[in-house]
Amino acid sequence: MTTEYQSTGERAKTSHDKSIFPNFSHLCSSTIAITVGQATKVEDQDQSMAQETFHVHKALICADSEFFKAATGSLWRSSSSSAPIDMTDEGPSTFKIYLNFLYTKEVVFKSKLTSAYDAFETLSNAYVLGEKLISHKFCNAVVKATIDFQQQIKQYPPKKAIKIAYEGTTPSSPIRKLFVDYWLHVSHRNWNTENMIERTHPDFVEDLLSAVINARPVPSTYTACPRDPATYYVKDNNDRNWQREK
Repeated sequence: MTTEYQSTGERAKTSHDKSIFPNFSHLCSSTIAITVGQATKVEDQDQSMAQETFHVHKALICADSEFFKAATGSLWRSSSSSAPIDMTDEGPSTFKIYLNFLYTKEVVFKSKLTSAYDAFETLSNAYVLGEKLISHKFCNAVVKATIDFQQQIKQYPPKKAIKIAYEGTTPSSPIRKLFVDYWLHVSHRNWNTENMIERTHPDFVEDLLSAVINARPVPSTYTACPRDPATYYVKDNNDRNWQREK
């Protein structure tokens, strides 16, 4: 019988001690079927939404997701029901990212051909799914993957990624704060701010404005009009003085 000692001086563990082995008990549980994506004609089908049915170990997914824990409970379905859980409004490509994380604890979101913009958008879609499934571990892993990817490529999430996140998450969602913080601490005059509300989300613009104001110190004294009042006058084309100024 061999004995393994921890380098930190923890108790010795023998080869018969189950705690030194990965816990594969969830792989012994029954599986549940989950149908994802839309069933349409092949010629009309968006391949990213092509319907697929996945068979997932029930114990594993229910331990991770409060949504599936409830969906497989007696209040939602009978114990004898074998019908797939309907998630046809979700994209299979995004759901596969979640399933991969479920079994490997890794967030795989891009290939060598994936552009940075597409990668950020994929991560936003993954976070939205994680929030719907009430999988805190997956959401946190996606946030970490987003930050790590940003640091790796030295680019920031595009407006479309912000729009996806804001359209699919709750107001208190942490990923919203991440995107606001990027703009608050990193943005500058060369960043494109045209059509911000349409290209991101009204709530993002409001959150960003609030963050900017809260980041400014409170003036120690009363401040009057910050500029010469003439700065705010309507210019009269017949005003000779203004013509000379031009």
